[in-house]
Amino acid sequence: MLKLTTQSRDSSAMKMFFLLFILLIVASLESVSARAAEPKVAVTQKVGEKEAMSSSGSTSTVVRVVKTARVHGTAFSPEYPERLRLNGERKNAWGTRYIAPAGSVNWFHVSIPVVSEREDAAVPLKSIFLLFNAKNCTVEEVHLWDGANKIGQFTRLKLSGDNSGGVTAANKFVLPPGVKITSSLGVSVGVSFDSKGGPGGMGELILTSVGAEYY
Repeated sequence: MLKLTTQSRDSSAMKMFFLLFILLIVASLESVSARAAEPKVAVTQKVGEKEAMSSSGSTSTVVRVVKTARVHGTAFSPEYPERLRLNGERKNAWGTRYIAPAGSVNWFHVSIPVVSEREDAAVPLKSIFLLFNAKNCTVEEVHLWDGANKIGQFTRLKLSGDNSGGVTAANKFVLPPGVKITSSLGVSVGVSFDSKGGPGGMGELILTSVGAEYY
């Protein structure tokens, strides 16, 4: 009688173990199916800006990556070198220094690489930034060009002082949505040198870096 009871208990334990095993398999299959039904998140490079998008009645999260290109200040060139002081342009390890007489106006131009995964694709431009130090001179305007076409301009800026320490609200210029680069990006910086000037009646502009943010 004791033997039959032991065998019965062993049989019940085996049945219970088999039932638990089946339940674990079913739960695992349901978990895999749920994950397969979840919306996909597209990440092309590093984490950028996240936006919720809806299509066909379903909502998915898409990561919108911001790509940044930077150029050193030694890449700038003046439009009117004759308006600078004699030997008034000097390339240094930390940028380009321009010295010009009081009352003069000049433009300084530079190109920034366009970051694109496809050669034939138009690239949305988010913003540009300019690191500079303006002593006895003022950054009046910043114009943006897509090849020969002007795609943006920021006027009446009246920026002066040291803005070379990093990107801030003062030296970052954000474009409205929909601006795209189809050719190449050029940046033009309009500067007026103060009427009184500094030592020797001169103003000094140091251009350290310029960059662009693309979607």
